[in-house]
Amino acid sequence: MKPPKRPGQDTPPSGSTGVLSKGLGFCIISAAAMLAALLISGCFSLSEPEPVAGTKGGGTETESGVAVNGNGSPAAYARVILRPVDYLQDLVSTEAGGPTRKETVTDQLGRFSFKGLPAGDYRLEIAGTEAFGAIHDFSLAHDSEGVKLAPDTLKAPGSIRGNFVTDSDGQLTRFVQVFGMERLITADLEGGFIIYNLPEGVYDIRCSSLQPFRRDAVRRGIKVLSGKQTDISSVQLEKVAKLTFSVDSLGLRIGGVDGGNPVIYDNERWDNGVDNEYVWTKASLGSFRLLGNIVTNDHRNSQPSIAAQTAAGREQLRLAQLAGLRNIPDLVEGAPERLVMAASGRVEDIKPKASAGSDLIVAEARKATPEKPLVVVVGGPLTTVAQAYLTDSSIVTNMVVMGVFTYSIQEADSLANYLVAKKCRFVQWGRTYIWAGKADTARSKEIPLTRMGEKVRTYLNNGYAKLSFGDMAPIAFLSDRRLWETAQMVKVSSKLQVLPASDLTFDFLDIPEAANNWPGYTEEFYSTLANAEAYAPKAVPGAIPAEGYQGRASVTAIPFDTALASGGVSYPTGAWTEYRVTAAAAGKFAVGLRYRSIAGVRMSIGVPGRTALAEGDLPANARWSDASLDSIALEAGTTLLRVTATAGKFDLLGLELK
Repeated sequence: MKPPKRPGQDTPPSGSTGVLSKGLGFCIISAAAMLAALLISGCFSLSEPEPVAGTKGGGTETESGVAVNGNGSPAAYARVILRPVDYLQDLVSTEAGGPTRKETVTDQLGRFSFKGLPAGDYRLEIAGTEAFGAIHDFSLAHDSEGVKLAPDTLKAPGSIRGNFVTDSDGQLTRFVQVFGMERLITADLEGGFIIYNLPEGVYDIRCSSLQPFRRDAVRRGIKVLSGKQTDISSVQLEKVAKLTFSVDSLGLRIGGVDGGNPVIYDNERWDNGVDNEYVWTKASLGSFRLLGNIVTNDHRNSQPSIAAQTAAGREQLRLAQLAGLRNIPDLVEGAPERLVMAASGRVEDIKPKASAGSDLIVAEARKATPEKPLVVVVGGPLTTVAQAYLTDSSIVTNMVVMGVFTYSIQEADSLANYLVAKKCRFVQWGRTYIWAGKADTARSKEIPLTRMGEKVRTYLNNGYAKLSFGDMAPIAFLSDRRLWETAQMVKVSSKLQVLPASDLTFDFLDIPEAANNWPGYTEEFYSTLANAEAYAPKAVPGAIPAEGYQGRASVTAIPFDTALASGGVSYPTGAWTEYRVTAAAAGKFAVGLRYRSIAGVRMSIGVPGRTALAEGDLPANARWSDASLDSIALEAGTTLLRVTATAGKFDLLGLELK
């Protein structure tokens, strides 16, 4: 059988379905403890992910073979260890006998077999009883009923010798891992290392250091001959940004992430919670720089189309702008379809399908830096982020992805989940719990009575004991890291099974439920939505949409009219709305308005608790008509104006103070 493509080669084999990882993008600086564990413990075992579930393979394939000694006799009772070709040995072992690592021994005739293997790319290691061994790389295709390997002859092992280049960063505590095998070596104080007991074959290795910050280098295609030592040139660690975190008296710190980062918000549904209202209010307050809003399609069949999701999002944005929120970019569409695995079975070979959303991520990540990366907050499928990575993989050094979701929700595109977890700097809340806080009816009354505020209040006061606050945790983290007290390192299999991991191999940073300061977060949420500074008054002279009220009594909203590019407000007798306006200088302003009334109306404009500034009778007009009232005098600064239907009924589209 043709051997599988190894990480770093250019041409994949036909029928290969394995997912090959080129390395991980995360670390925690704890090298002293790591070094001690290595020196004491020696050999460890934990598997790397198997092929992505749902792409190829049904777990019915069988692999079998025969091991023979150099003289042709059967290699009886030899150990046979099977691992994915991208396996990397870890310091944490929780799945030694799991589906991605299997072990058996040969019988008296040197025979062995494994059953029920998922499709993928594998490395087989045979270790004889007298230190002789062999390796064998092979693929299992999704339609294979069984594979019988040619006999492997056990030979004397060889070794690889190399050294780390000393640089100005003073990297210490350096490690070497062998892809597809349980080999994890600690370099000496001068940076030298030797990897012993390697059967004849071709190897890829990953060289890493954890101090003073995480850096890696991957060397590929190293040929080892039986009984020989292969010397490789000096290893220069790449200067690639990796995720770091620590915990201090102020809570969780994630390296390079705070309120100064540029942010893109990527969500699927914009009308089924209070997520975007919180995010946009924080942006209006200047808590962070919001560069974009992306609508990624909710790939589940029961959900609206991406066009409908975008339209719903734009309506929510309109309500936010009517409320006076600022600094909110328009929505753009992200990935309309889920990721599809390449024919080779390798995520690196998936052809990107760009969208306005993925192009935005790429463009803004290129402007960012490793020290101050772009933060992409994701509330739905990770498809658009995955497409951005596939478009330009170099952006991972300038980007951190943060999300609040469970893998079960995002299984509509599990391939994108897997790719982002393995390739990007990724932080996740709520993987094993529902992100929720207790609704507070009393506190919700503090939220201004704008149209947006009314939607938020209705959602919060609908009677649930706990309400999902959705995708807001990363945004709150940018403002106050004290709300989270710890994090844990994890790695993810292709079936989205998450396991504990060490610094050397973890895939993403997981925020456990115990880390959340729920009362603190609830206070953060309500105090943000109730902060009057977020809601800018309308500048006059200028137009004031009728729906832009920040207080009201007895009015009802008129549905948005596409032809008029506006919605309106309907007033029965005695109903009123209030508007906050600001004038740069004191003066008199003419009042114009657009209204309709079946029987005519008497209306007034004034300051609550004072005599009306202007009052007049408007004739009956069944169609939208223009009218005017007497001029009103305003002082410099902000004034609260109340519009009242003192007699009769009418509908109002808006005012204009000139």
